[in-house]
Amino acid sequence: MTSSAHIHKCSDPSLKPAIVGAFIARAGSDDPLAVTVRSGNRVVLVQKPTTPDEAIGPH
Repeated sequence: MTSSAHIHKCSDPSLKPAIVGAFIARAGSDDPLAVTVRSGNRVVLVQKPTTPDEAIGPH
């Protein structure tokens, strides 16, 4: 489950947290570390991250 603090930190500030939460619930994955990378119509296979920091990427 995504916390409101996480939504606030990671989403566009112009979006209401309820909208972001609803999107995550419908489009998200049961795996909190799932990452999908797309380039145009292609899906790029990436190694599955083992930690949340790996999933977020470089800061």
